[in-house]
Amino acid sequence: MRTLIFSGAACLMLLCMIPVNMMGQGNQSTSIPQRIKNCDTLVYYGLDISHVRVTDVDKIPRSLNYSKVYPAAWVQYLEKELSPYDDVRRELKNYGFVYVPDEVQRKTRLVVPDFIIDKDYAFPSDTVQKAISSYRLTRQTGTGFVIIAENFNKPDEVSTAWVTFFDIHTREIIWAVKVTGPARHMGYTAHWGSGLEDGVREFLNNYF
Repeated sequence: MRTLIFSGAACLMLLCMIPVNMMGQGNQSTSIPQRIKNCDTLVYYGLDISHVRVTDVDKIPRSLNYSKVYPAAWVQYLEKELSPYDDVRRELKNYGFVYVPDEVQRKTRLVVPDFIIDKDYAFPSDTVQKAISSYRLTRQTGTGFVIIAENFNKPDEVSTAWVTFFDIHTREIIWAVKVTGPARHMGYTAHWGSGLEDGVREFLNNYF
């Protein structure tokens, strides 16, 4: 396992898990970003918000009410500010790119009622794999791409998420990268949504 830290517009980007490092034969090897660029079908499923926890002690009394409003708002914010076709596809440089949000998001727009908490939060180690394995997808082949939100942290004013590529048929994770972006706007939707946007943009800019 390798750990890399980047600094820039998105503050820190932590490369936490690389199940596959290089692919190729002999001296001809292909990096993971190149493999993703070259895959025949790349299916972007958008934002999975269902596992997120918000570290914001002052808002704990509002957790139930917020759980009914903000998850869908964060999904819509990211879709608008990080356009699947104008931004994501352009950065990935993959001509087999398609955006299919409903298959994942009809289940993952929901959060637990007590999703606002009073402490720092990070996923248990198997959360990303369990999430990928749980998706009910129509397509049986190709490379899947999903952003899994992890924590919105008020004391640190950052949003963290896992940018994840996986084999649709086997559900094996090809590449999962934890990204962090600064929460920089007013309002609960744009504040945490901007952190997601910046973290993912920085990842795409660095690797593609």
